[in-house]
Amino acid sequence: MYRYLWSKLIPSKVSSFGWRVILDRIPTKQNLIKRKILPSNVASCVWCGLCEETSSHLFFECFYAFKIWMSCLQ
Repeated sequence: MYRYLWSKLIPSKVSSFGWRVILDRIPTKQNLIKRKILPSNVASCVWCGLCEETSSHLFFECFYAFKIWMSCLQ
């Protein structure tokens, strides 16, 4: 998996972003709460409001984010 992430065919900024997603270093609400930048009562997803906003939820689980990913692929 990592071999493909750092392939010469993928732009470096895309590889860097993918690496940050894998390491859970994206500034999601959950990560900002851990760093005490946001209060703990604002953890819900900005798109659906149903789950806690984590990088896993934003990129793989949220229905609204999935619709955006699919529209980008078209």
